[in-house]
Amino acid sequence: AAALAPSSYALGQQFYPVDPVTLNDEIYFTIYITNTGTTDITSLPLTDTFDSQYLTFVSAYPMPDSDNGAGQLKWNDIVVSCGGLLAPQSACTIHIYFTAKQDTTVLTDQRTFNTVQSGSQQSSAGVRIDAALVRYTLEQQASSYFVTPGTAISFTV
Repeated sequence: AAALAPSSYALGQQFYPVDPVTLNDEIYFTIYITNTGTTDITSLPLTDTFDSQYLTFVSAYPMPDSDNGAGQLKWNDIVVSCGGLLAPQSACTIHIYFTAKQDTTVLTDQRTFNTVQSGSQQSSAGVRIDAALVRYTLEQQASSYFVTPGTAISFTV
């Protein structure tokens, strides 16, 4: 009998929004697992590790099977949450949401890292949290909802 080729996959992630962020900003990481092999992947554990001193876990989709409350999320089998089968050349996406909790500019590399691992595959992404960063929100309010072409419109900032 012929042996089945072992499954192979790639693990990566992206961070949103643009770095740096400030305290209490929402941060999310999108994790990608891609089956790069020629056989179906039917089971795959996944662990997400972060420094809970700097990031507060808010939610994830799909939700992890466990959250130790100290910076580690675990999915016993992420493939189950991605439809039960990860076919060759297909991908599974996980979204993990955090809140920026503490300034990282005092750290040597000024970042805190989110690291995902599954088997021998690992991916890390860093985020800089700057408490001194100030964000402004601009709102506009029209004096009228309807104007005719050529009418001057003014905004107050």
